[in-house]
Amino acid sequence: MNPADLNLSRNESLLNLETTPTANGILKSKSATVPRIDTEPIYTQLRANLGEHFAEYKSALGAFFLGAHIQALTSQKADY
Repeated sequence: MNPADLNLSRNESLLNLETTPTANGILKSKSATVPRIDTEPIYTQLRANLGEHFAEYKSALGAFFLGAHIQALTSQKADY
């Protein structure tokens, strides 16, 4: 699967956050909340593209994130 085939949309509101400096030089956001990133479309498309290999892909990535696999082994198990 080619990652470039996944469709990603940009949220322009994340790029336009206004900040103000505080007395100690730390930037403080004027906006109290930041919108969450909607990963569901990406997940759904990835799962559909991997089909029957999704469980193996998920397992390989989980093992990599936990430190049980090195990158080469993860790539070997996850590339289709």
